[in-house]
Amino acid sequence: MKIILNITTALVVALASAQADPLTQDQKLMFIDYYKKRVKLLDEFPDSPQVKAIFVDMDGDGKEETLATSKGSSYEDGNDWAAFRLVGDKWESIKGFDNEAKIVRLGSGVFARSGEIFRVVKNDKSIEFLVLWENFDKLAPDGLGVLRKTRFSLDKEGVLRQDDVANLERYLAYFGTHHSGLISKLESLKVETF
Repeated sequence: MKIILNITTALVVALASAQADPLTQDQKLMFIDYYKKRVKLLDEFPDSPQVKAIFVDMDGDGKEETLATSKGSSYEDGNDWAAFRLVGDKWESIKGFDNEAKIVRLGSGVFARSGEIFRVVKNDKSIEFLVLWENFDKLAPDGLGVLRKTRFSLDKEGVLRQDDVANLERYLAYFGTHHSGLISKLESLKVETF
């Protein structure tokens, strides 16, 4: 029994730590074209058609999903990054869970500036994403408010779920039912501009 558990554990760790097959440049450009048409970027912002995108495997299936934003989703304190996945040869919105209404919405996204979205690899090799959102506050003595912290992941049905992180120290060190220790990796996600 112990040998089977060790083999199963080794297989889970190997699968969780395997890198996703990156999207090809053609697939990325296909996504950018899809996104620009979807948000009518060239109609609404012809002088600012840039798209920022993050390509990352969010559900551990070995395929990269995409977070994207552009001028129409840009605000003074950050950007709304919409989430998408490639299904066959078509891009689709990733559904999101609305914590207030307790319903699944047709689209989803996270709010952050470039460089504020992190991939977290936990000690058990599970993967989650963390947003550490700087809160600039003109009224605060040092110009900074409380750091905003949320985490998100895709559930088994492929729905993006996001919730607040009340205590960053506990999140980084004492997660799980057995408080299994420090996270093993925290990396800022690369943002590509098209």
